[in-house]
Amino acid sequence: MENQIQNNSLHGQDYYMLLGFHRDPFSPSPDPDNFIATGQQQEALDRLEVAIRHRDGLGVVSGDVGTGKTTMSRILHSDMDQDRFISAILLDPMFNSEFQFLKKICSLFDMPQSDTIQYEQDCLNVIKSYLIEMNRNDKVITLIIDEGQDLKAKILRRIGYILNFELKVKLINVIIFAQLEFLEKVKRHERFRNRIETKYYLNSFSKTDALKIIRERILISGGDPDLFTQEALDLIVNHTDIPRSIIQLCRNALREMLLLEKKQVDGVIIERAIELSERF
Repeated sequence: MENQIQNNSLHGQDYYMLLGFHRDPFSPSPDPDNFIATGQQQEALDRLEVAIRHRDGLGVVSGDVGTGKTTMSRILHSDMDQDRFISAILLDPMFNSEFQFLKKICSLFDMPQSDTIQYEQDCLNVIKSYLIEMNRNDKVITLIIDEGQDLKAKILRRIGYILNFELKVKLINVIIFAQLEFLEKVKRHERFRNRIETKYYLNSFSKTDALKIIRERILISGGDPDLFTQEALDLIVNHTDIPRSIIQLCRNALREMLLLEKKQVDGVIIERAIELSERF
């Protein structure tokens, strides 16, 4: 079987194709097509959508590493970038200066003259003019920021400044997805903290959520939802409640199943996958 995997890989066939899947059910990349929302994740997305539609301004979703924030940011961007809603997503907010940050905003929204701006005040003028024009055309503008824990204090101040652009309503929404240390950071910036209208904290998976995610990811990828035995599922959810770790463990288990020439992921395979993961 191992030779079969190697030979098929040379012809571009991935491990999941050997199992009859039409795509990788446990891809480690933040893929909205593979996303199965838990109750809390869906609630967070619903609350953010309401906040955006009502032009509430600033929203923050925080959670530990691997709780689905990056995928959720992409889903929100996809859902809120159509018709009268215009959104842009900033994936790497580590800027050394306010000017770099503001110019990036101009570029993300393809604002007029964004390529030729040379000064910070020019950026602010362009952003304000753009937002006023979009509001005149009944457009709702949202900037989505992932990895918000990397935002520097001076960038937080600039975010606060552009949130001051108002004409009876907020002219821009800013939604930040961040790891837990971001909450400690904003405690030192009371003005910024007081602007947060929508807050949501993502917990780790419950066992019910984890089982649902595993089965549905297999199902939507074209596989047998009973591919994992109950013993295997129990071992997974008892080992970790971190979404990213669950996905990685399932992915490794499928590969172990192929290597061992098994037709189902059982408890032995999960124990082997756990052992291998703990070696590093």
